[in-house]
Amino acid sequence: MSTLGHEAAEGSTAAASDSLTQQQSAETTIIAATTRIHAAPVSEAQMFQVLRAAFEEGDFEVELHNDVYIITTPRKLTEEELKNIRA
Repeated sequence: MSTLGHEAAEGSTAAASDSLTQQQSAETTIIAATTRIHAAPVSEAQMFQVLRAAFEEGDFEVELHNDVYIITTPRKLTEEELKNIRA
């Protein structure tokens, strides 16, 4: 389920950044990509529209910490998706 949390955290990141996280169990390997985007140039409605078009409901998560969106998805967002989120 997509969520948008408004919680305070230390520090702020102005530029978008990506990272991959991998968890393994005996049965499954889960790979998740995390993208950080400064909230100032982003329309929340547009961001969710792009994410819902690219992923099924529940396959992404969005949090907001100190004016930075933290987006977790099953794969890295494409340049086109990032461009559309910032549009």
